[in-house]
Amino acid sequence: MLGPPPADWAHAWRVRTDGLGLNGTVTVGDQVRLTPTGCAPIEGVVYSAAPNVLAVRTDDALYRFVKAGPMGMVSHRVFSADVDLQTIEPAWRAWLSQLFENSHI
Repeated sequence: MLGPPPADWAHAWRVRTDGLGLNGTVTVGDQVRLTPTGCAPIEGVVYSAAPNVLAVRTDDALYRFVKAGPMGMVSHRVFSADVDLQTIEPAWRAWLSQLFENSHI
C-alpha cells in the first residue's frame, strides 16, 4: 500500500513507530504489539531498523514500513493460511488512516 507524501518525514516516521508501540530510537530486537481494527492482535519483533525501513517479524508474517521516494509504503508477507487476505488490506488502511488522522502531516 502506498500513502500520500508527508510534508515532514521525521514526524511521519515517529507517528508510525509510536503506533507500533516503539518509542525513541528503534533497534533490532524491540518488541512490537498492535491491533489494527478487524485483525487479531499482532505481536512481533523488529528485525530490521534503518532510516528508511522498519521491518517487523511475527510468527506468521513479515511487515515492512518503507519510505519509498516521496511516499510511504506498507508491505506485508503473510505466511498463515488462517488469514483472510480480503480483510488485511482494509484493516491496515484503516489503521494507518486512524494513526495519521490527527498528526497534521
